[in-house]
Amino acid sequence: MTTLSAPSATTAKLGRVATIGYHQPQAWQIVSRMICEQGWSLVDIRSNRRSYLEEWSGASLRRHFRSSYYAVPELGDVNQLAPANPMQLFDPTTGLAKVGLLLEAGMDCLLLCACPDWQRCHRRQVATLLKQTYPALEVTHLVPDTCAVDLPLWCGETVALLQRYGLLTPLPHAPQEQPVLLRSNTSQGVLLPGYGQCRLSLSLCLWLPPHAIPNSSQAPTQDEHELHPAAMAERSERP
Repeated sequence: MTTLSAPSATTAKLGRVATIGYHQPQAWQIVSRMICEQGWSLVDIRSNRRSYLEEWSGASLRRHFRSSYYAVPELGDVNQLAPANPMQLFDPTTGLAKVGLLLEAGMDCLLLCACPDWQRCHRRQVATLLKQTYPALEVTHLVPDTCAVDLPLWCGETVALLQRYGLLTPLPHAPQEQPVLLRSNTSQGVLLPGYGQCRLSLSLCLWLPPHAIPNSSQAPTQDEHELHPAAMAERSERP
């Protein structure tokens, strides 16, 4: 078991940790929202950052998220390609120290791997080691919503474009609900890379189903727990 020195007593505001696997449904939408809208940092803890899904390769993530993307291959699983062998982090002392610097700077860190099940992924081990070093650390494992549909990447990017040009407007909604996106009656001409001049419009309404937010009596007592991304978004809106 790797041990690290105790965190500095002068740490004023410790960041949070969440984990996600990009093979779970709607991973791209969740990651994009947390980083671009909520200010999280994406910490890639894969030892090999190549992927047959090009958008999830390390180079692509760095281009897309720029300074919010951090590669920490030292926290990758040495035996990733040999699942019969026990999990073993490549260089946990160095890797945890890198993440610790971000946390002590007050940065919220979203740990990224490929596995959809955090309990069978090495990010569980990474989160445990971070928790040992920072006992007050808040750790959340984002789990797939059983009702979620994994939309193609282009679909999520199209919705983002429609919102950017004002073609989708949110309707009033209760705090425990996610906003409904309503199509407007106008269309917008845009130039899309690889497609040329296009006009954006919709012929249907898009919405996200509301998710009940657990009340305080139902909240888990432990610091490390599972949470649906929708609830995570509600909790991230803190002062």
